[in-house]
Amino acid sequence: MIARIIEIVDEAKDIKSFRLQPEQEMKYVPGQWFYVKLDENLKHHFTISSSPTENFLQFTTKYREESDYKKALWQKRAGDSLEINGPFGSFVLDEKDTSPRLFIAGGIGITPFRSMIKYATDR
Repeated sequence: MIARIIEIVDEAKDIKSFRLQPEQEMKYVPGQWFYVKLDENLKHHFTISSSPTENFLQFTTKYREESDYKKALWQKRAGDSLEINGPFGSFVLDEKDTSPRLFIAGGIGITPFRSMIKYATDR
């Protein structure tokens, strides 16, 4: 499926969030991930960092100098299109479990928790 970049947010040094508008709705559960394909040779998976309650699909990533994929991704601008495929994964928020939760993550590993926490607070 094709998705258009609607906004790129500079979150911190070398970290960006890419907000997408897919050509058709992609239903997902907080914690899932999807593939983002830039061209035939450049494909990578990303955790979805947006919540299903938001009106965009978002992934957040850190720039790595040694990555040809990240170099190409950093050249993308709002209005450009990407190919996406998903969602996948079973590390998801259990909506039926209302007990308190503790989320522990390091670095960019925070992205699935951003989706889960935003979803839980919006509901």
